[in-house]
Amino acid sequence: MTEPHTSALPVFAPDPAQGGTVVRTSARVEWWPADGGVRMRATGPWGRTTVGAQNVFWAFWGIRMELPEVIFFAQGARRDAWSGTPEHPCGLDQVRIYPAFGRPPHPAPVPALAVLPESHRDLLAAGYLEHTLYHREWAGEVEPGGLSWTALKAHSRNG
Repeated sequence: MTEPHTSALPVFAPDPAQGGTVVRTSARVEWWPADGGVRMRATGPWGRTTVGAQNVFWAFWGIRMELPEVIFFAQGARRDAWSGTPEHPCGLDQVRIYPAFGRPPHPAPVPALAVLPESHRDLLAAGYLEHTLYHREWAGEVEPGGLSWTALKAHSRNG
């Protein structure tokens, strides 16, 4: 096995040692090339979770799906971060930032597992569902009357 790339990421996660209380702690996230893509392992109060995918963004997505109660403070967990596309490629361990609906991404990709400062926590997707809704709205894929990120946010503010 190739030596893994390792990141220490701040997280909010339930801690079994504290009766499941959500605490701010750190997670160790490692990834390495495997099977034409990557394998990723996240270790924290929950134990260890490992997934495989075609790149770091999608492996991190898989980790987040396996651990929906954990909020990772990483660039790849921003609601406006997404994997590269044929029009906007990026490296195996990078993401593109798409800050405005229907607009191109920022010109420079960023490392998916770079720490997102807590001062930017309003950019985090609460989970993969919010992340998906934001991307679908950015791409113009929301059906008339379908659930959008904008509608979800408006409901959560009024709810």
